[in-house]
Amino acid sequence: MIRRAIHPFLFALAAYLIITACACGGSITKNADRSLATALAATNAARESFVGFDKDHQLALVDKAETRENAESALAQYHYDRRHVLRAFTAAYSAIGAAAAMIPLVERGEKKDADFRAILFDAVSAALEVKNAVDQIKAGLRR
Repeated sequence: MIRRAIHPFLFALAAYLIITACACGGSITKNADRSLATALAATNAARESFVGFDKDHQLALVDKAETRENAESALAQYHYDRRHVLRAFTAAYSAIGAAAAMIPLVERGEKKDADFRAILFDAVSAALEVKNAVDQIKAGLRR
């Protein structure tokens, strides 16, 4: 399996793109596509990284356990600990989808730019939260 590390540049680029998009007054949707694509790429990269870690970590927990009961207990605790990561992914993909769905409404004047800026900011923030959640679970801090 090929694992890609989450590159910090993706998250810095996402933040830059959202700031650029928000600074563009009346043409926010022109840069929004790029911002959302970057947020989606960053979230997908985090997902790929987490899936590899998750599989390996669960196998390691089972390998380290001396009994079936110990393995089940360790896995149950890990599944409880990782729920924050799974929620972060759900929130990020939902926020990105909501922002993408709003672009045509803003372009037709049915939604205000300020509303869209807030939703776009939420999408990028959610992608950043995914990175933080994955980093925390990998470091063993999410307990």
